[in-house]
Amino acid sequence: MRSFTTHPKDRSLPARNHRGDYRTMDDQTVEIYVRHSSGRSLLMFHIPTCVRDSFIQGINNGEFSSADCQAHLELSVLPEWIADADVRALLQSKEKAIHLRIPLAAITASFNE
Repeated sequence: MRSFTTHPKDRSLPARNHRGDYRTMDDQTVEIYVRHSSGRSLLMFHIPTCVRDSFIQGINNGEFSSADCQAHLELSVLPEWIADADVRALLQSKEKAIHLRIPLAAITASFNE
């Protein structure tokens, strides 16, 4: 469940989401995150209530299209996730993080029996 809090110094500002962004609660953006927390890699889905039923129906049918709302995959890439040793070493030497926000046209699912 998405957590929202008000701005700590000014309660009149909009709600703040789990990333610390100030957004309205009626945001129609489907957000999928890969997060690394407490030694675990997590895949987190944040689905607005207004599209929850169509999202679940779309996944059950094999595809949820983001035609009616935006959808993004977001992640900060950890060096140990990079398979290419040269690229991993380059990233580690620069001591910089790579953060990706990828717009998605659809989210698909397949089910094997």
